[in-house]
Amino acid sequence: PITSETLIHEFTKSEQLEQERIVEEVRQLLQRPGNRYFLWRLLDYCKAFVSISGTDPHSMAVYSGRRDAGLWVLNEIMSADPDAFSMMTKEANDRSH
Repeated sequence: PITSETLIHEFTKSEQLEQERIVEEVRQLLQRPGNRYFLWRLLDYCKAFVSISGTDPHSMAVYSGRRDAGLWVLNEIMSADPDAFSMMTKEANDRSH
């Protein structure tokens, strides 16, 4: 008979496999310089690295939403391959000089 414990175990195993698949897909995405550059630009657009404080509540709300998305992308990158983030930073610095 199928028990609730068995169902929970199967669900947890399925969730873990899905997370591993996602992490591997992000790792593959980070292997190409063009993809890293796009993600860097996305993080910049999302204001992931700057304060969003200001006096206009509407603008702060918009920037807060962007920043939340940027922080989510950054977390995905760091979970998959922290070294790729270091590489992205170096590549961005090289482009700006």
